[in-house]
Amino acid sequence: MACDCVIGVDVGTTALKAAAFASGSGRVLASHVRVLKSVIGDDGTREQDPAGIVRALMGALRSLAKELGSAWLSVGGIGIAAQGGSGIIADRQSGRALTRVILWNDPRGGRYLAEIASSRPRSYWRRVTWRDVPGGGLGKLRWFQEHRPELIREENIYVGVGEYVFHHLTGVWRQDACNAAQIGCYDVSGGRL
Repeated sequence: MACDCVIGVDVGTTALKAAAFASGSGRVLASHVRVLKSVIGDDGTREQDPAGIVRALMGALRSLAKELGSAWLSVGGIGIAAQGGSGIIADRQSGRALTRVILWNDPRGGRYLAEIASSRPRSYWRRVTWRDVPGGGLGKLRWFQEHRPELIREENIYVGVGEYVFHHLTGVWRQDACNAAQIGCYDVSGGRL
């Protein structure tokens, strides 16, 4: 069957938005929004429930499928955009969340960034991240290392929200370049991991 439409999903900080677009014209065929609840602590911590994100995703996709009817069978692809800098530790095999999502604007990792930045010359960070400092994901990983060391294991994986959602749709882990830059394993200038 010919590809008549594509799906776009935006996993934002406050809402998950999904839309179906006509492949030829880009016309919006259907769209749905699901609010994502954030828990904000008195100390400024910001988290989301990973299961809530997956429920919102699946609910939005079911709504699109219902609205599109038989056109759902001609979906040719799906694109995912996600809140950059938010991260979670999951079981590498099953994809089961082992932590809540720590949002990009959560302050916990920030206190480690100066120490991490000083571990390399500024020119290194500028070349690798196009910024003078490391990405916030490295700070979150350092926070996990100090406060939840039992999670830093080979069988676990630290991923961004987009990677987590992709895994739930496909059963496959794929590295997102934005998240890879956040955790210092993507050379932005060279375009490679």
